[in-house]
Amino acid sequence: MRGIVIAAVCGGFALVLGLPATAQAQHGRPPMVYEVVSISAKALQIFPGETASDARDINNLGEVVGWSTTSTGWRHAFKRALLGSTVDLGSAYPSNDTIALGINDHSEVVGYRLDDYAEARPFYWAAIGGWVNLSRNYGEGEDARGEASAINNFGRIVGTLKLPASIHANPVTWWHRSAAPQVFYAPSTADGGWMTDISDSGWLVGMEHEPGTTRGFRYRLGTVEYPPDPSPVADGTVNAVNEAGTVVGSTRYPAYGRRAIRYRLTGSPLILGLLPGGTDSEAFDINEAEFVVGSSSTEVQRGSEARLRAFLFHLELGMLELPPPGDHPDPLLTDCRANALNDRKNNGLIQVAGYCTRDGKRQAVRWDVFVSEHAQ
Repeated sequence: MRGIVIAAVCGGFALVLGLPATAQAQHGRPPMVYEVVSISAKALQIFPGETASDARDINNLGEVVGWSTTSTGWRHAFKRALLGSTVDLGSAYPSNDTIALGINDHSEVVGYRLDDYAEARPFYWAAIGGWVNLSRNYGEGEDARGEASAINNFGRIVGTLKLPASIHANPVTWWHRSAAPQVFYAPSTADGGWMTDISDSGWLVGMEHEPGTTRGFRYRLGTVEYPPDPSPVADGTVNAVNEAGTVVGSTRYPAYGRRAIRYRLTGSPLILGLLPGGTDSEAFDINEAEFVVGSSSTEVQRGSEARLRAFLFHLELGMLELPPPGDHPDPLLTDCRANALNDRKNNGLIQVAGYCTRDGKRQAVRWDVFVSEHAQ
Protein backbone atom coordinates (compact mmCIF):
# COMPACT_ATOMS: atom_id res chain seq x y z
CA MET A 1 0.00 0.00 0.00
CA ARG A 2 1.42 3.36 -1.03
CA GLY A 3 -0.93 5.52 1.02
CA ILE A 4 -4.50 6.27 1.97
CA VAL A 5 -6.36 9.55 1.63
CA ILE A 6 -9.91 9.95 2.96
CA ALA A 7 -12.24 12.69 1.72
CA ALA A 8 -15.94 13.51 1.57
CA VAL A 9 -17.46 13.27 -1.91
CA CYS A 10 -20.96 14.72 -2.46
CA GLY A 11 -22.14 13.62 0.96
CA GLY A 12 -20.51 10.23 0.52
CA PHE A 13 -17.12 8.75 1.24
CA ALA A 14 -14.00 8.43 -0.88
CA LEU A 15 -10.97 6.27 -0.20
CA VAL A 16 -8.02 6.90 -2.50
CA LEU A 17 -5.64 3.97 -2.61
CA GLY A 18 -2.45 2.85 -4.22
CA LEU A 19 -2.74 -0.93 -4.34
CA PRO A 20 -0.75 -2.46 -7.20
CA ALA A 21 -1.14 -6.14 -7.97
CA THR A 22 -0.42 -8.53 -10.81
CA ALA A 23 -3.55 -10.12 -12.26
CA GLN A 24 -3.28 -13.60 -13.71
CA ALA A 25 -3.60 -14.05 -17.45
CA GLN A 26 -7.25 -14.57 -18.40
CA HIS A 27 -8.92 -15.50 -21.70
CA GLY A 28 -5.56 -15.62 -23.51
CA ARG A 29 -4.41 -12.18 -22.39
CA PRO A 30 -0.93 -11.55 -20.96
CA PRO A 31 -0.68 -10.97 -17.19
CA MET A 32 -1.93 -7.53 -16.20
CA VAL A 33 -1.24 -5.30 -13.25
CA TYR A 34 -4.35 -4.05 -11.45
CA GLU A 35 -4.25 -1.05 -9.15
CA VAL A 36 -7.16 0.12 -7.03
CA VAL A 37 -7.07 3.89 -7.42
CA SER A 38 -10.10 4.99 -5.40
CA ILE A 39 -13.26 3.78 -3.67
CA SER A 40 -16.25 6.07 -3.05
CA ALA A 41 -19.54 5.29 -1.32
CA LYS A 42 -22.83 7.07 -2.02
CA ALA A 43 -26.07 6.61 -0.10
CA LEU A 44 -29.00 6.48 -2.55
CA GLN A 45 -32.18 8.40 -1.79
CA ILE A 46 -34.89 6.43 -3.60
CA PHE A 47 -38.34 7.71 -2.59
CA PRO A 48 -39.38 10.81 -0.61
CA GLY A 49 -39.99 9.94 3.02
CA GLU A 50 -38.31 6.54 2.82
CA THR A 51 -37.19 4.90 6.05
CA ALA A 52 -35.30 1.90 4.62
CA SER A 53 -33.99 0.64 1.27
CA ASP A 54 -31.70 -1.99 -0.27
CA ALA A 55 -29.92 -2.14 -3.66
CA ARG A 56 -30.03 -5.76 -4.85
CA ASP A 57 -28.56 -5.66 -8.37
CA ILE A 58 -26.78 -3.38 -10.84
CA ASN A 59 -26.32 -3.71 -14.61
CA ASN A 60 -23.58 -2.49 -16.93
CA LEU A 61 -25.49 0.76 -17.54
CA GLY A 62 -25.17 1.58 -13.84
CA GLU A 63 -28.91 1.07 -13.24
CA VAL A 64 -29.70 -0.17 -9.74
CA VAL A 65 -32.74 -2.18 -8.64
CA GLY A 66 -33.98 -3.19 -5.21
CA TRP A 67 -36.63 -1.99 -2.79
CA SER A 68 -37.38 1.10 -0.75
CA THR A 69 -40.14 2.05 1.64
CA THR A 70 -42.62 4.65 0.45
CA SER A 71 -44.29 7.41 2.45
CA THR A 72 -47.11 4.94 3.18
CA GLY A 73 -44.70 2.41 4.71
CA TRP A 74 -44.93 -0.26 1.99
CA ARG A 75 -41.76 -1.57 0.36
CA HIS A 76 -41.79 -0.89 -3.39
CA ALA A 77 -39.46 -2.27 -6.04
CA PHE A 78 -37.48 0.43 -7.84
CA LYS A 79 -35.19 0.96 -10.80
CA ARG A 80 -32.77 3.86 -10.40
CA ALA A 81 -30.83 5.25 -13.36
CA LEU A 82 -27.17 6.17 -13.07
CA LEU A 83 -28.01 9.88 -12.95
CA GLY A 84 -30.64 9.43 -10.29
CA SER A 85 -34.09 9.25 -11.95
CA THR A 86 -36.16 6.53 -10.28
CA VAL A 87 -39.08 4.38 -11.47
CA ASP A 88 -41.47 3.03 -8.83
CA LEU A 89 -42.04 -0.51 -10.12
CA GLY A 90 -44.45 -1.26 -7.31
CA SER A 91 -46.90 1.49 -8.22
CA ALA A 92 -49.22 -1.10 -9.81
CA TYR A 93 -49.62 -2.68 -6.37
CA PRO A 94 -49.38 0.28 -3.98
CA SER A 95 -50.57 -1.71 -0.96
CA ASN A 96 -48.28 -4.71 -1.44
CA ASP A 97 -44.58 -5.15 -0.77
CA THR A 98 -42.65 -5.59 -4.02
CA ILE A 99 -38.96 -6.51 -4.24
CA ALA A 100 -36.73 -6.26 -7.34
CA LEU A 101 -33.93 -8.83 -7.35
CA GLY A 102 -32.34 -8.70 -10.81
CA ILE A 103 -31.81 -6.52 -13.88
CA ASN A 104 -30.13 -7.17 -17.24
CA ASP A 105 -28.43 -4.77 -19.65
CA HIS A 106 -31.75 -4.18 -21.48
CA SER A 107 -33.25 -2.74 -18.26
CA GLU A 108 -35.59 -5.72 -17.80
CA VAL A 109 -36.28 -6.36 -14.11
CA VAL A 110 -37.41 -9.42 -12.16
CA GLY A 111 -38.36 -10.01 -8.52
CA TYR A 112 -41.43 -10.81 -6.47
CA ARG A 113 -44.55 -9.29 -4.93
CA LEU A 114 -46.09 -10.20 -1.59
CA ASP A 115 -49.83 -10.46 -2.19
CA ASP A 116 -52.63 -9.69 0.27
CA TYR A 117 -51.97 -13.01 2.00
CA ALA A 118 -48.18 -12.41 2.22
CA GLU A 119 -47.54 -15.02 -0.48
CA ALA A 120 -44.65 -14.29 -2.84
CA ARG A 121 -45.51 -13.99 -6.55
CA PRO A 122 -42.73 -13.67 -9.17
CA PHE A 123 -42.81 -10.77 -11.63
CA TYR A 124 -41.11 -9.36 -14.71
CA TRP A 125 -41.06 -5.66 -15.61
CA ALA A 126 -39.95 -3.66 -18.65
CA ALA A 127 -40.50 -0.08 -19.75
CA ILE A 128 -42.51 -1.38 -22.72
CA GLY A 129 -45.23 -3.73 -21.50
CA GLY A 130 -44.89 -3.03 -17.83
CA TRP A 131 -45.62 -5.63 -15.14
CA VAL A 132 -46.00 -9.35 -15.98
CA ASN A 133 -47.10 -11.99 -13.47
CA LEU A 134 -44.74 -14.95 -13.97
CA SER A 135 -46.54 -17.49 -11.78
CA ARG A 136 -49.39 -18.16 -14.19
CA ASN A 137 -49.63 -21.34 -16.31
CA TYR A 138 -47.73 -23.44 -13.78
CA GLY A 139 -49.08 -26.92 -13.00
CA GLU A 140 -52.82 -27.48 -13.31
CA GLY A 141 -53.64 -23.87 -13.95
CA GLU A 142 -52.84 -22.97 -10.36
CA ASP A 143 -51.21 -19.73 -9.37
CA ALA A 144 -47.86 -20.63 -7.85
CA ARG A 145 -45.86 -18.93 -5.13
CA GLY A 146 -42.21 -18.00 -5.49
CA GLU A 147 -39.80 -15.45 -6.91
CA ALA A 148 -37.82 -14.58 -10.02
CA SER A 149 -34.18 -14.21 -9.02
CA ALA A 150 -32.25 -13.23 -12.15
CA ILE A 151 -32.58 -12.49 -15.87
CA ASN A 152 -29.86 -12.68 -18.53
CA ASN A 153 -29.43 -10.52 -21.61
CA PHE A 154 -31.40 -12.98 -23.76
CA GLY A 155 -34.42 -12.53 -21.49
CA ARG A 156 -34.20 -15.97 -19.88
CA ILE A 157 -35.30 -15.90 -16.24
CA VAL A 158 -34.59 -18.20 -13.31
CA GLY A 159 -36.31 -18.44 -9.97
CA THR A 160 -38.33 -20.64 -7.64
CA LEU A 161 -41.97 -21.74 -7.60
CA LYS A 162 -44.18 -23.87 -5.39
CA LEU A 163 -47.74 -24.96 -6.02
CA PRO A 164 -50.21 -24.37 -3.17
CA ALA A 165 -50.54 -28.13 -2.56
CA SER A 166 -46.81 -28.83 -2.86
CA ILE A 167 -44.46 -29.34 0.09
CA HIS A 168 -41.26 -28.24 -1.61
CA ALA A 169 -40.24 -25.36 -3.87
CA ASN A 170 -38.71 -26.17 -7.25
CA PRO A 171 -36.03 -24.30 -9.20
CA VAL A 172 -37.61 -23.13 -12.47
CA THR A 173 -36.77 -21.24 -15.63
CA TRP A 174 -38.81 -19.06 -17.96
CA TRP A 175 -37.45 -18.97 -21.51
CA HIS A 176 -38.97 -15.50 -21.87
CA ARG A 177 -41.46 -13.33 -20.03
CA SER A 178 -44.49 -14.83 -21.82
CA ALA A 179 -43.50 -18.48 -21.42
CA ALA A 180 -44.84 -20.89 -18.83
CA PRO A 181 -42.25 -21.74 -16.15
CA GLN A 182 -40.47 -25.07 -16.49
CA VAL A 183 -39.03 -27.24 -13.74
CA PHE A 184 -35.69 -28.21 -15.20
CA TYR A 185 -34.09 -29.74 -12.12
CA ALA A 186 -35.92 -31.46 -9.26
CA PRO A 187 -33.62 -33.82 -7.28
CA SER A 188 -35.66 -36.47 -5.51
CA THR A 189 -33.39 -36.46 -2.43
CA ALA A 190 -33.69 -32.76 -1.71
CA ASP A 191 -36.23 -30.98 0.46
CA GLY A 192 -36.49 -28.24 -2.15
CA GLY A 193 -34.37 -26.00 -4.31
CA TRP A 194 -34.07 -22.49 -5.65
CA MET A 195 -32.20 -20.65 -8.38
CA THR A 196 -29.93 -17.68 -7.74
CA ASP A 197 -28.36 -16.66 -11.06
CA ILE A 198 -28.04 -17.25 -14.82
CA SER A 199 -25.35 -16.24 -17.31
CA ASP A 200 -25.65 -15.38 -21.00
CA SER A 201 -23.52 -18.45 -21.75
CA GLY A 202 -26.17 -20.74 -20.26
CA TRP A 203 -24.86 -21.45 -16.76
CA LEU A 204 -27.60 -21.69 -14.14
CA VAL A 205 -26.78 -21.91 -10.45
CA GLY A 206 -28.67 -22.33 -7.24
CA MET A 207 -29.02 -24.37 -4.10
CA GLU A 208 -30.93 -27.34 -2.79
CA HIS A 209 -31.85 -28.01 0.80
CA GLU A 210 -31.51 -31.33 2.54
CA PRO A 211 -32.13 -32.04 6.23
CA GLY A 212 -29.54 -30.07 8.18
CA THR A 213 -27.57 -28.82 5.18
CA THR A 214 -27.63 -26.75 1.99
CA ARG A 215 -25.51 -27.42 -1.08
CA GLY A 216 -24.97 -25.40 -4.21
CA PHE A 217 -25.17 -26.65 -7.77
CA ARG A 218 -24.13 -25.53 -11.24
CA TYR A 219 -26.23 -26.57 -14.26
CA ARG A 220 -25.70 -26.36 -18.02
CA LEU A 221 -26.98 -28.29 -21.04
CA GLY A 222 -28.68 -30.97 -18.97
CA THR A 223 -25.75 -31.63 -16.64
CA VAL A 224 -25.86 -30.89 -12.93
CA GLU A 225 -22.60 -30.49 -11.01
CA TYR A 226 -22.03 -29.98 -7.30
CA PRO A 227 -18.93 -27.83 -6.76
CA PRO A 228 -16.66 -29.64 -4.27
CA ASP A 229 -17.19 -28.22 -0.80
CA PRO A 230 -13.95 -28.26 1.23
CA SER A 231 -15.81 -28.18 4.54
CA PRO A 232 -16.40 -31.52 6.30
CA VAL A 233 -20.09 -30.64 6.85
CA ALA A 234 -20.69 -29.71 3.15
CA ASP A 235 -23.05 -26.85 4.01
CA GLY A 236 -22.50 -24.29 1.28
CA THR A 237 -24.19 -21.66 -0.85
CA VAL A 238 -23.84 -20.71 -4.53
CA ASN A 239 -25.04 -17.18 -5.20
CA ALA A 240 -23.73 -16.07 -8.61
CA VAL A 241 -22.02 -17.21 -11.81
CA ASN A 242 -20.09 -15.42 -14.58
CA GLU A 243 -19.81 -16.25 -18.29
CA ALA A 244 -16.87 -18.61 -17.69
CA GLY A 245 -18.95 -20.70 -15.29
CA THR A 246 -17.04 -19.54 -12.21
CA VAL A 247 -19.35 -19.40 -9.19
CA VAL A 248 -19.15 -17.76 -5.78
CA GLY A 249 -20.90 -18.32 -2.48
CA SER A 250 -19.84 -19.67 0.88
CA THR A 251 -18.96 -22.77 2.87
CA ARG A 252 -19.31 -23.38 6.58
CA TYR A 253 -16.67 -24.76 8.92
CA PRO A 254 -18.15 -25.89 12.27
CA ALA A 255 -15.17 -24.63 14.28
CA TYR A 256 -14.46 -21.45 12.31
CA GLY A 257 -17.67 -20.06 10.81
CA ARG A 258 -18.75 -19.34 7.24
CA ARG A 259 -16.21 -18.44 4.54
CA ALA A 260 -16.68 -16.79 1.14
CA ILE A 261 -15.58 -19.14 -1.63
CA ARG A 262 -14.96 -19.21 -5.40
CA TYR A 263 -15.24 -22.28 -7.64
CA ARG A 264 -13.82 -22.31 -11.17
CA LEU A 265 -14.70 -25.12 -13.58
CA THR A 266 -11.37 -26.78 -12.82
CA GLY A 267 -8.97 -26.73 -9.92
CA SER A 268 -9.49 -26.46 -6.20
CA PRO A 269 -11.97 -24.04 -4.62
CA LEU A 270 -10.52 -20.78 -3.32
CA ILE A 271 -11.41 -19.55 0.17
CA LEU A 272 -11.54 -15.75 -0.09
CA GLY A 273 -10.82 -15.12 3.58
CA LEU A 274 -12.05 -12.47 6.00
CA LEU A 275 -11.72 -8.80 6.76
CA PRO A 276 -9.46 -8.10 9.80
CA GLY A 277 -10.84 -9.60 12.99
CA GLY A 278 -13.76 -11.25 11.19
CA THR A 279 -15.29 -14.67 11.77
CA ASP A 280 -17.75 -15.07 8.85
CA SER A 281 -17.89 -14.04 5.19
CA GLU A 282 -19.99 -14.76 2.09
CA ALA A 283 -19.64 -13.84 -1.60
CA PHE A 284 -22.73 -12.66 -3.49
CA ASP A 285 -21.58 -11.74 -7.02
CA ILE A 286 -18.69 -12.09 -9.50
CA ASN A 287 -17.92 -10.25 -12.75
CA GLU A 288 -16.04 -11.28 -15.89
CA ALA A 289 -12.62 -10.21 -14.55
CA GLU A 290 -13.29 -12.26 -11.40
CA PHE A 291 -13.77 -9.32 -9.08
CA VAL A 292 -16.04 -10.57 -6.29
CA VAL A 293 -18.25 -8.73 -3.79
CA GLY A 294 -19.89 -9.81 -0.58
CA SER A 295 -19.81 -9.23 3.15
CA SER A 296 -17.54 -10.14 6.03
CA SER A 297 -17.67 -9.53 9.73
CA THR A 298 -14.79 -7.38 10.96
CA GLU A 299 -13.44 -5.64 14.02
CA VAL A 300 -13.89 -2.01 12.95
CA GLN A 301 -11.89 -0.75 15.89
CA ARG A 302 -9.70 -2.74 18.26
CA GLY A 303 -11.86 -4.05 21.07
CA SER A 304 -15.12 -2.94 19.43
CA GLU A 305 -18.09 -5.17 18.68
CA ALA A 306 -17.74 -6.97 15.34
CA ARG A 307 -19.74 -5.43 12.49
CA LEU A 308 -20.70 -6.66 9.02
CA ARG A 309 -18.91 -4.84 6.20
CA ALA A 310 -19.03 -5.00 2.40
CA PHE A 311 -15.96 -6.21 0.55
CA LEU A 312 -14.40 -6.29 -2.92
CA PHE A 313 -12.09 -9.22 -3.65
CA HIS A 314 -9.68 -10.10 -6.43
CA LEU A 315 -7.16 -12.92 -6.32
CA GLU A 316 -4.21 -10.58 -6.64
CA LEU A 317 -5.59 -7.80 -4.48
CA GLY A 318 -7.03 -9.78 -1.62
CA MET A 319 -10.12 -8.65 0.27
CA LEU A 320 -10.72 -4.89 0.53
CA GLU A 321 -13.37 -3.26 2.68
CA LEU A 322 -15.95 -1.10 0.93
CA PRO A 323 -16.51 1.61 3.54
CA PRO A 324 -19.88 3.11 4.52
CA PRO A 325 -20.75 6.59 3.21
CA GLY A 326 -18.95 9.33 5.11
CA ASP A 327 -22.15 10.93 6.40
CA HIS A 328 -23.18 7.87 8.42
CA PRO A 329 -23.51 9.00 12.05
CA ASP A 330 -21.56 6.19 13.76
CA PRO A 331 -19.40 3.78 11.73
CA LEU A 332 -18.96 1.59 14.81
CA LEU A 333 -22.70 0.81 14.67
CA THR A 334 -22.95 0.47 10.88
CA ASP A 335 -23.32 -2.82 8.98
CA CYS A 336 -22.82 -3.02 5.20
CA ARG A 337 -23.29 -5.68 2.54
CA ALA A 338 -22.39 -5.67 -1.17
CA ASN A 339 -24.99 -7.59 -3.20
CA ALA A 340 -23.88 -7.12 -6.80
CA LEU A 341 -21.34 -5.54 -9.14
CA ASN A 342 -21.00 -4.83 -12.85
CA ASP A 343 -18.13 -5.29 -15.28
CA ARG A 344 -15.09 -3.04 -15.30
CA LYS A 345 -15.44 -0.16 -17.78
CA ASN A 346 -12.71 1.10 -20.12
CA ASN A 347 -12.03 3.94 -17.69
CA GLY A 348 -11.49 1.42 -14.88
CA LEU A 349 -14.84 1.93 -13.10
CA ILE A 350 -16.52 -0.96 -11.30
CA GLN A 351 -19.85 -0.19 -9.64
CA VAL A 352 -21.13 -2.12 -6.64
CA ALA A 353 -24.66 -2.14 -5.19
CA GLY A 354 -25.72 -3.00 -1.67
CA TYR A 355 -26.69 -1.37 1.59
CA CYS A 356 -25.35 0.08 4.82
CA THR A 357 -27.43 0.50 7.96
CA ARG A 358 -28.36 3.87 9.40
CA ASP A 359 -29.98 3.89 12.84
CA GLY A 360 -30.43 0.15 12.48
CA LYS A 361 -32.26 0.31 9.11
CA ARG A 362 -30.91 -0.49 5.68
CA GLN A 363 -30.07 2.28 3.22
CA ALA A 364 -29.23 1.53 -0.42
CA VAL A 365 -25.61 2.33 -1.32
CA ARG A 366 -23.58 2.40 -4.53
CA TRP A 367 -19.82 2.10 -4.38
CA ASP A 368 -17.71 3.38 -7.31
CA VAL A 369 -14.34 1.63 -7.49
CA PHE A 370 -11.71 2.76 -10.00
CA VAL A 371 -9.20 0.05 -10.94
CA SER A 372 -6.39 0.88 -13.34
CA GLU A 373 -4.87 -1.87 -15.50
CA HIS A 374 -1.70 -2.13 -17.54
CA ALA A 375 0.51 -4.89 -18.90
CA GLN A 376 3.09 -6.36 -16.58
